[in-house]
Amino acid sequence: MTTLYVTESSSFIKRKGGHVIVGRNHEVLFEVPFDSIDDVTVFDSVHISSSLLTDFISNGIPVT
Repeated sequence: MTTLYVTESSSFIKRKGGHVIVGRNHEVLFEVPFDSIDDVTVFDSVHISSSLLTDFISNGIPVT
């Protein structure tokens, strides 16, 4: 399983289907399958969509 680290300032995290999308400035940086994420750690200013945050909470995935 995986810890998702997002360190890019002004980046975003959203969900599209079964994947978590990480991007910045309208560009996708990478995609990770949602089911492979154990926890999420973000640094600086990162926007997480409210629906994805709800999905993390519902699935017991901590966000730091």
